[in-house]
Amino acid sequence: MVIACAVVGAGGAAARPLVHEHYRGTDEFSFDDCGFPIDAVGTFSGLFILKDGRGGDPTPYVLNNYDASTVYTNSDTGAWFTISGNGLYKDMRLTQVAGTVYRLDAMEAGRPFRVQDSDGNQVMVDRGRLLYTALLDTQGDADLSNDTFIEGTFEVLAGFRPAAKSVELMRALAVSDLDPFVNLLAGQPEADGLRALFTTWITAPQPDLDLLVPAVIDCAIDYVRSGEKEFAAEARTVLELGERYPGDAGVLASLLLNRLTLRPGEGIYLPAGNLHTYLHGVGIGRDLNLPGI
Repeated sequence: MVIACAVVGAGGAAARPLVHEHYRGTDEFSFDDCGFPIDAVGTFSGLFILKDGRGGDPTPYVLNNYDASTVYTNSDTGAWFTISGNGLYKDMRLTQVAGTVYRLDAMEAGRPFRVQDSDGNQVMVDRGRLLYTALLDTQGDADLSNDTFIEGTFEVLAGFRPAAKSVELMRALAVSDLDPFVNLLAGQPEADGLRALFTTWITAPQPDLDLLVPAVIDCAIDYVRSGEKEFAAEARTVLELGERYPGDAGVLASLLLNRLTLRPGEGIYLPAGNLHTYLHGVGIGRDLNLPGI
């Protein structure tokens, strides 16, 4: 059941939203995709706003301030867990690619994904700011119902890249402050060398990080501006992480991890214990050992 109150404005008033809707409702569904029967009961509420496209864009911009929670119960055992989320989704930019096809850049901020077991223990949480990128065909009109998503990507850092490749990346960035670490890894280019360097960075005193991280960011800026392509994605990742997490050792750790871009239908398998983090996009992660289920 959904209870909503909508205000729909005339198309000529650009300053007023096309739709300004407070909504609240419940949802129930069942499935057995995981090999056992699951009954789900959810509640949701929020504010949905639809605004005229900017600069002549044919597709309106969406803003959704939401709060939702769903309880998933194994109907055979009675075990259950909860997935909840609250935050703000906002279309940031539509860039025309060709004809009626646009690239959509969107943002989600808050705590959009949280998993808790039946004892209230937090199993997983995603919070902060998430960035999404996708291609969609607007069909040349303002009707959102017929927009077709053509392509989206899911970008991750997952697992350590070969040590020799990380040495190449750090040498390409030409950060003089990294030279001792580059030499350490070049002299010990196996798992032990990666482990030693990663441990050195994540346990480094904050004053050391406050000097080293900005130096890496400055050289990443120079690399991007140079137009070099081989490590452009890695350099941009350094800049994005540096903006979100100033002075954090994770900015350095990104130099050691594989940066992967997954397209629709693609996936990766990560054995237990592999370091990974999500950068952009929407993907589905399956945990084979979710407690209680």
